[in-house]
Amino acid sequence: MNNKIFPVEIIDFTSELWLPQLKIKSLIIYNSILAFILTVLLLLPFIRVDISIKSGGIVRVRPITEKYEVKPLNAGSISQIYVYDGMKVLKGQTLLILDRESNKSKLSENELSLQEHLHYDEDLKLLISIDLKSEIPLNQLVSPLFKQQFSKFRYSFLEQQAIFEKAQSNYEMNKKLFDQKVIALKEFRDYNFEFNKAKAALQAFVEQQRSIWQEEKTNNTLALTRLKAEQNELEKDWGQTEIMALISRTFQQFTGKYEGGQIQKGETICHKRL
Repeated sequence: MNNKIFPVEIIDFTSELWLPQLKIKSLIIYNSILAFILTVLLLLPFIRVDISIKSGGIVRVRPITEKYEVKPLNAGSISQIYVYDGMKVLKGQTLLILDRESNKSKLSENELSLQEHLHYDEDLKLLISIDLKSEIPLNQLVSPLFKQQFSKFRYSFLEQQAIFEKAQSNYEMNKKLFDQKVIALKEFRDYNFEFNKAKAALQAFVEQQRSIWQEEKTNNTLALTRLKAEQNELEKDWGQTEIMALISRTFQQFTGKYEGGQIQKGETICHKRL
Protein backbone atom coordinates (compact mmCIF):
# COMPACT_ATOMS: atom_id res chain seq x y z
CA MET A 1 0.00 0.00 0.00
CA ASN A 2 1.41 3.40 -0.94
CA ASN A 3 2.39 5.68 1.88
CA LYS A 4 0.04 8.57 1.28
CA ILE A 5 -1.31 11.09 3.69
CA PHE A 6 -4.93 11.98 2.86
CA PRO A 7 -6.68 15.09 4.12
CA VAL A 8 -8.91 14.51 7.10
CA GLU A 9 -12.01 15.48 5.05
CA ILE A 10 -11.72 12.51 2.63
CA ILE A 11 -9.82 9.87 4.55
CA ASP A 12 -13.09 8.17 5.58
CA PHE A 13 -13.93 7.56 1.86
CA THR A 14 -10.60 6.06 0.71
CA SER A 15 -9.94 2.40 -0.16
CA GLU A 16 -6.87 2.48 2.10
CA LEU A 17 -9.22 2.89 5.05
CA TRP A 18 -11.96 0.42 3.94
CA LEU A 19 -10.01 -2.47 2.38
CA PRO A 20 -8.25 -3.56 5.60
CA GLN A 21 -11.68 -3.72 7.22
CA LEU A 22 -13.10 -6.17 4.60
CA LYS A 23 -13.05 -9.87 5.18
CA ILE A 24 -11.12 -12.10 2.77
CA LYS A 25 -14.37 -13.70 1.42
CA SER A 26 -15.97 -10.34 0.69
CA LEU A 27 -12.80 -9.16 -1.00
CA ILE A 28 -12.76 -12.19 -3.27
CA ILE A 29 -16.40 -11.62 -4.31
CA TYR A 30 -15.71 -7.94 -4.99
CA ASN A 31 -12.68 -8.73 -7.16
CA SER A 32 -14.58 -11.48 -9.06
CA ILE A 33 -17.46 -9.17 -9.94
CA LEU A 34 -15.06 -6.47 -11.06
CA ALA A 35 -13.13 -8.94 -13.23
CA PHE A 36 -16.39 -10.25 -14.82
CA ILE A 37 -17.54 -6.75 -15.72
CA LEU A 38 -14.17 -5.92 -17.29
CA THR A 39 -14.20 -9.19 -19.27
CA VAL A 40 -17.70 -8.51 -20.67
CA LEU A 41 -16.71 -5.01 -21.72
CA LEU A 42 -13.64 -6.33 -23.52
CA LEU A 43 -15.65 -9.03 -25.37
CA LEU A 44 -18.49 -6.75 -26.58
CA PRO A 45 -16.91 -6.03 -30.02
CA PHE A 46 -16.76 -9.78 -30.70
CA ILE A 47 -20.34 -10.71 -29.70
CA ARG A 48 -22.87 -11.39 -32.54
CA VAL A 49 -26.64 -11.63 -31.93
CA ASP A 50 -29.21 -12.97 -34.44
CA ILE A 51 -32.35 -10.82 -34.56
CA SER A 52 -35.59 -12.30 -35.96
CA ILE A 53 -38.65 -10.24 -36.91
CA LYS A 54 -42.06 -11.79 -37.44
CA SER A 55 -43.91 -10.58 -40.53
CA GLY A 56 -46.95 -11.79 -42.49
CA GLY A 57 -46.28 -13.08 -45.97
CA ILE A 58 -46.24 -16.05 -48.31
CA VAL A 59 -43.28 -18.35 -48.62
CA ARG A 60 -43.12 -20.18 -51.91
CA VAL A 61 -41.08 -23.35 -51.77
CA ARG A 62 -40.20 -25.18 -54.95
CA PRO A 63 -39.70 -28.78 -53.87
CA ILE A 64 -37.62 -31.29 -55.73
CA THR A 65 -40.87 -32.89 -56.87
CA GLU A 66 -43.10 -30.07 -58.06
CA LYS A 67 -46.87 -30.46 -57.88
CA TYR A 68 -49.39 -28.82 -60.21
CA GLU A 69 -53.13 -28.73 -59.57
CA VAL A 70 -55.75 -29.15 -62.28
CA LYS A 71 -58.85 -26.98 -61.80
CA PRO A 72 -61.78 -26.48 -64.22
CA LEU A 73 -62.75 -22.95 -65.22
CA ASN A 74 -66.47 -23.71 -65.03
CA ALA A 75 -68.78 -26.13 -63.26
CA GLY A 76 -70.54 -29.02 -64.92
CA SER A 77 -71.24 -32.71 -65.17
CA ILE A 78 -68.39 -35.01 -66.29
CA SER A 79 -69.25 -36.48 -69.68
CA GLN A 80 -66.06 -38.42 -70.49
CA ILE A 81 -62.81 -39.28 -68.66
CA TYR A 82 -59.65 -40.06 -70.63
CA VAL A 83 -57.09 -40.54 -67.84
CA TYR A 84 -56.50 -42.66 -64.75
CA ASP A 85 -54.48 -42.20 -61.58
CA GLY A 86 -50.73 -42.60 -62.16
CA MET A 87 -50.99 -42.10 -65.92
CA LYS A 88 -48.34 -40.05 -67.73
CA VAL A 89 -50.05 -37.25 -69.67
CA LEU A 90 -48.64 -34.97 -72.35
CA LYS A 91 -49.11 -31.24 -72.80
CA GLY A 92 -52.35 -30.56 -74.70
CA GLN A 93 -53.78 -34.01 -73.98
CA THR A 94 -57.51 -34.10 -73.12
CA LEU A 95 -58.08 -35.14 -69.52
CA LEU A 96 -61.87 -35.05 -69.35
CA ILE A 97 -64.88 -33.39 -70.98
CA LEU A 98 -67.77 -31.70 -69.23
CA ASP A 99 -71.35 -32.15 -70.37
CA ARG A 100 -72.36 -29.24 -72.61
CA GLU A 101 -76.11 -29.66 -72.09
CA SER A 102 -76.32 -27.55 -68.91
CA ASN A 103 -74.33 -24.77 -70.57
CA LYS A 104 -76.38 -25.14 -73.74
CA SER A 105 -79.61 -24.71 -71.77
CA LYS A 106 -78.31 -21.60 -70.01
CA LEU A 107 -77.04 -20.22 -73.31
CA SER A 108 -80.44 -20.73 -74.98
CA GLU A 109 -82.33 -19.12 -72.10
CA ASN A 110 -79.99 -16.14 -72.12
CA GLU A 111 -80.33 -15.72 -75.90
CA LEU A 112 -84.13 -15.67 -75.62
CA SER A 113 -84.03 -13.14 -72.81
CA LEU A 114 -81.55 -11.00 -74.73
CA GLN A 115 -83.74 -11.04 -77.85
CA GLU A 116 -86.80 -10.15 -75.78
CA HIS A 117 -85.08 -7.12 -74.21
CA LEU A 118 -83.87 -6.00 -77.64
CA HIS A 119 -87.52 -5.93 -78.75
CA TYR A 120 -88.40 -3.97 -75.62
CA ASP A 121 -85.71 -1.45 -76.47
CA GLU A 122 -87.03 -1.04 -80.00
CA ASP A 123 -90.62 -0.50 -78.79
CA LEU A 124 -89.66 1.91 -76.02
CA LYS A 125 -87.69 4.09 -78.43
CA LEU A 126 -90.81 4.38 -80.59
CA LEU A 127 -93.21 5.06 -77.69
CA ILE A 128 -90.98 7.79 -76.25
CA SER A 129 -90.46 9.55 -79.57
CA ILE A 130 -94.04 9.68 -80.92
CA ASP A 131 -96.87 12.09 -80.11
CA LEU A 132 -98.88 9.97 -77.68
CA LYS A 133 -102.04 11.92 -78.47
CA SER A 134 -102.05 10.43 -81.94
CA GLU A 135 -102.92 6.84 -82.83
CA ILE A 136 -100.25 4.45 -84.11
CA PRO A 137 -100.84 1.00 -85.62
CA LEU A 138 -100.10 -1.79 -83.14
CA ASN A 139 -98.13 -3.65 -85.81
CA GLN A 140 -95.39 -1.03 -85.44
CA LEU A 141 -94.70 -2.47 -82.00
CA VAL A 142 -92.76 -5.73 -81.78
CA SER A 143 -93.21 -7.09 -78.27
CA PRO A 144 -96.56 -8.35 -76.91
CA LEU A 145 -95.81 -6.59 -73.61
CA PHE A 146 -95.76 -3.08 -75.06
CA LYS A 147 -98.55 -3.79 -77.50
CA GLN A 148 -100.70 -4.54 -74.47
CA GLN A 149 -99.40 -1.51 -72.55
CA PHE A 150 -100.06 0.83 -75.47
CA SER A 151 -103.60 -0.54 -75.98
CA LYS A 152 -104.33 0.02 -72.31
CA PHE A 153 -102.87 3.52 -72.49
CA ARG A 154 -104.95 4.42 -75.55
CA TYR A 155 -108.16 3.26 -73.84
CA SER A 156 -107.47 5.43 -70.78
CA PHE A 157 -106.31 8.29 -72.99
CA LEU A 158 -109.55 8.29 -74.99
CA GLU A 159 -111.53 8.44 -71.75
CA GLN A 160 -109.49 11.43 -70.57
CA GLN A 161 -109.78 13.04 -74.00
CA ALA A 162 -113.59 12.64 -73.99
CA ILE A 163 -113.79 14.41 -70.63
CA PHE A 164 -111.56 17.19 -71.98
CA GLU A 165 -113.56 17.61 -75.20
CA LYS A 166 -116.82 17.83 -73.25
CA ALA A 167 -115.34 20.48 -70.94
CA GLN A 168 -113.98 22.35 -73.96
CA SER A 169 -117.35 22.28 -75.72
CA ASN A 170 -119.15 23.59 -72.62
CA TYR A 171 -116.55 26.31 -72.21
CA GLU A 172 -116.80 27.53 -75.83
CA MET A 173 -120.60 27.49 -75.80
CA ASN A 174 -120.89 29.36 -72.51
CA LYS A 175 -118.21 31.84 -73.53
CA LYS A 176 -120.47 32.94 -76.36
CA LEU A 177 -123.36 33.23 -73.93
CA PHE A 178 -121.19 35.21 -71.53
CA ASP A 179 -120.05 37.53 -74.35
CA GLN A 180 -123.74 38.10 -75.16
CA LYS A 181 -124.34 38.77 -71.45
CA VAL A 182 -126.76 35.85 -71.24
CA ILE A 183 -125.01 34.20 -68.26
CA ALA A 184 -123.28 35.70 -65.24
CA LEU A 185 -119.52 35.91 -64.76
CA LYS A 186 -119.56 33.40 -61.89
CA GLU A 187 -121.26 30.75 -64.02
CA PHE A 188 -118.82 31.32 -66.89
CA ARG A 189 -115.86 31.00 -64.51
CA ASP A 190 -117.13 27.58 -63.42
CA TYR A 191 -117.09 26.35 -67.02
CA ASN A 192 -113.66 27.90 -67.55
CA PHE A 193 -112.34 26.12 -64.44
CA GLU A 194 -113.66 22.72 -65.58
CA PHE A 195 -112.12 23.23 -69.01
CA ASN A 196 -108.65 24.08 -67.65
CA LYS A 197 -108.88 21.21 -65.15
CA ALA A 198 -109.68 18.65 -67.89
CA LYS A 199 -106.93 20.05 -70.13
CA ALA A 200 -104.32 19.79 -67.35
CA ALA A 201 -105.45 16.27 -66.42
CA LEU A 202 -105.11 15.07 -70.02
CA GLN A 203 -101.64 16.59 -70.36
CA ALA A 204 -100.50 15.14 -67.01
CA PHE A 205 -101.78 11.69 -67.99
CA VAL A 206 -99.77 11.73 -71.22
CA GLU A 207 -96.58 13.03 -69.57
CA GLN A 208 -96.86 10.52 -66.74
CA GLN A 209 -97.05 7.63 -69.19
CA ARG A 210 -94.11 9.00 -71.18
CA SER A 211 -92.10 9.24 -67.95
CA ILE A 212 -92.95 5.63 -67.06
CA TRP A 213 -91.74 4.40 -70.44
CA GLN A 214 -88.60 6.51 -70.18
CA GLU A 215 -87.78 4.86 -66.84
CA GLU A 216 -88.49 1.43 -68.30
CA LYS A 217 -86.11 2.18 -71.15
CA THR A 218 -83.34 3.08 -68.70
CA ASN A 219 -83.88 -0.15 -66.76
CA ASN A 220 -84.04 -2.14 -69.98
CA THR A 221 -80.72 -0.67 -71.13
CA LEU A 222 -79.11 -1.84 -67.88
CA ALA A 223 -80.65 -5.29 -68.33
CA LEU A 224 -79.31 -5.47 -71.89
CA THR A 225 -75.80 -4.64 -70.70
CA ARG A 226 -75.99 -7.39 -68.07
CA LEU A 227 -77.41 -9.96 -70.49
CA LYS A 228 -74.74 -9.24 -73.11
CA ALA A 229 -72.02 -9.72 -70.48
CA GLU A 230 -73.63 -13.00 -69.39
CA GLN A 231 -73.88 -14.09 -73.01
CA ASN A 232 -70.17 -13.49 -73.56
CA GLU A 233 -69.35 -15.43 -70.39
CA LEU A 234 -71.57 -18.36 -71.36
CA GLU A 235 -70.11 -18.48 -74.87
CA LYS A 236 -66.63 -18.51 -73.36
CA ASP A 237 -67.62 -21.30 -70.95
CA TRP A 238 -69.07 -23.25 -73.89
CA GLY A 239 -65.57 -23.51 -75.32
CA GLN A 240 -64.04 -24.50 -71.98
CA THR A 241 -65.85 -27.80 -71.45
CA GLU A 242 -62.75 -29.71 -72.58
CA ILE A 243 -60.12 -29.85 -69.82
CA MET A 244 -56.61 -30.37 -71.17
CA ALA A 245 -53.14 -30.79 -69.68
CA LEU A 246 -51.08 -27.60 -69.83
CA ILE A 247 -47.81 -29.47 -69.13
CA SER A 248 -46.50 -33.03 -69.42
CA ARG A 249 -46.68 -34.70 -66.00
CA THR A 250 -47.76 -37.81 -64.13
CA PHE A 251 -51.48 -37.77 -63.30
CA GLN A 252 -51.98 -38.40 -59.56
CA GLN A 253 -54.61 -38.24 -56.81
CA PHE A 254 -57.45 -38.50 -59.31
CA THR A 255 -60.04 -40.01 -57.01
CA GLY A 256 -63.78 -39.67 -56.56
CA LYS A 257 -64.36 -38.53 -60.15
CA TYR A 258 -66.58 -40.52 -62.48
CA GLU A 259 -68.64 -40.00 -65.62
CA GLY A 260 -71.90 -38.31 -64.67
CA GLY A 261 -70.39 -36.83 -61.51
CA GLN A 262 -70.41 -33.11 -60.80
CA ILE A 263 -67.41 -30.80 -60.44
CA GLN A 264 -67.40 -27.19 -59.31
CA LYS A 265 -65.65 -24.20 -60.84
CA GLY A 266 -62.12 -23.94 -59.37
CA GLU A 267 -62.30 -27.37 -57.70
CA THR A 268 -59.03 -29.33 -57.61
CA ILE A 269 -59.72 -32.52 -59.53
CA CYS A 270 -56.19 -33.97 -59.58
CA HIS A 271 -52.47 -33.25 -59.18
CA LYS A 272 -49.64 -33.62 -61.66
CA ARG A 273 -46.11 -34.27 -60.46
CA LEU A 274 -42.71 -34.36 -62.09
